[in-house]
Amino acid sequence: MQQRTILSTIEGHAAADPARVFCRFQTGAGTEAIGYADLLRRAEGFAGAFAAAGIGRQDTVIVILQHRPELLYGFFGAMRLGAVPAFMPFPSPKQDHALFWSSHRKLLALTGIRFILTYRAIAAGIDEHFTGLDVRVLYVEDILEGLAAGTVPPAPPAPAIAPEDVAFLQHSSGTTGLKKGVMLSHAAVLRQIDRYAGVLGFGPGDVVVSWLPLYHDMGLISCLMMTAVTGAELVCMDAFEWVRRPTMLLDAIEQHRGTFAYLPNFAFLHIARAARPGQRWDLGSLRALVNCSEPCKPQSFDAFLAAFGDCGIGRGTLQVCYAMAENVFAVSQTTPGQPVASLDLDVEALESEARIVPAAPGRDSRQVLSCGRPLPGAEVRILDGAGGDAAPDLAGQIAIRTDCLFTGYNHLPELTAEKLVDGWYRTGDLGFLHAGELYVLGRQDDLMIVYGRNYYAHNIEEVVTACDGIAPGRVVAFAVESRQMGTREAVVLLEPDGTREAAELRRAVKARVFDVLGLTLQHVEVVPRNSLVKSTAGKISRDQNRRRYMEERAGNG
Repeated sequence: MQQRTILSTIEGHAAADPARVFCRFQTGAGTEAIGYADLLRRAEGFAGAFAAAGIGRQDTVIVILQHRPELLYGFFGAMRLGAVPAFMPFPSPKQDHALFWSSHRKLLALTGIRFILTYRAIAAGIDEHFTGLDVRVLYVEDILEGLAAGTVPPAPPAPAIAPEDVAFLQHSSGTTGLKKGVMLSHAAVLRQIDRYAGVLGFGPGDVVVSWLPLYHDMGLISCLMMTAVTGAELVCMDAFEWVRRPTMLLDAIEQHRGTFAYLPNFAFLHIARAARPGQRWDLGSLRALVNCSEPCKPQSFDAFLAAFGDCGIGRGTLQVCYAMAENVFAVSQTTPGQPVASLDLDVEALESEARIVPAAPGRDSRQVLSCGRPLPGAEVRILDGAGGDAAPDLAGQIAIRTDCLFTGYNHLPELTAEKLVDGWYRTGDLGFLHAGELYVLGRQDDLMIVYGRNYYAHNIEEVVTACDGIAPGRVVAFAVESRQMGTREAVVLLEPDGTREAAELRRAVKARVFDVLGLTLQHVEVVPRNSLVKSTAGKISRDQNRRRYMEERAGNG
């Protein structure tokens, strides 16, 4: 009996219903429906081209392609050979291309990855920055032309793939350093999806609507893999198009009767702000809009419901998931159809002592959303600074143990050993458990001690983003040492949207941060549009922006 793998599961769906639609792939040219059988046939063709180029079992293939169907064919074509595919972002015009390629050079030099699938249009960047590396670049145009002409040799017989073999790599965002390739086995992916789909009640009749890039775990797992493994349907649109027109997600949900969509926290606000007065959509097909990937804020849910609460959704539609690539995806999930629980915490106790104390009347409070109960088979601990179990009323580092954990970080055994201790993965996130549910406060490296108080960078960024006049998602906060003050001070860099003068914007930001957080900002910089440095995964990089800020400050004396 064949052992179950990701591809064997897809083959089962294709055999049971050859006409079943796997993905409706939306591009600027229109929508292309790809069936499960179509996916396998096209992947087989790419596998033949890969094998002819010398790609074999367990070779890693980096896929750097734009939002087009060949993105899927290349990924699953590599998997068909028993190779290990990995999506990487395509460089956008707004990115620093030298930084983009230099970061990839470091990654390939560390890991020895030899194969890249991409377009001829970006070959110059590869040639310029990858000199001296043993890298073979395959051009997707050549493969497509060869397949059309019938000149691509057939793929060799499928190798025997064990469930514990690595299925693909999911690379971390690289916001604070070099990308880490998270190695995920077929067995771990399938166990995760079986359990997670069971918690959601997700099945073949569901339709996931997504703009999320596939190089990030939220798009890769909750959208692409969960659809493929369960036999459901995916409506997939371009992330760059969505940023320009965020309500296109609502258009697609209405048109295709979408039942699930996943969004990072900022996207709820981005969509709500983009809707014109009087615009309405029929969103009644939605079973859950899941907030994931960033700390989830109640204000984002409030704004979304204020904009679309009369479109067929309610408080029980908006849900929260705590997830990470190292566990394939979900650790915990709230219950679709039920409002998400929240707690009002005493700010002083939380920021000064990391104590979890309900806010009393008249005291400053912070509302935090639950991330739900751990999935079946997932164990969660809260660790103190010494690595032991934290007291019940204290926040600490979240550690998890499941049978969905990653195989390790690709070519980084020391880091793997540091993060995986006695079977427990130390997440680097801070949080606490209450009434059996997990609450996440932020990342340890987001925590800043300023003037003797604890602040989370993402909380400062959230408060700043709420000011009028700032480009959506174009804010970064970090701390720097102040020799004059003998302490650390917070710095905020922001890009304007052009509706307010810089001086007025700085005053508004300082006033709002002081009013909401009680923090006096000494350094608020309004920077040119598209000048904030992003990681290659498209996230604003605190580490790189802080480094550049410090270099510029040193250069100015």
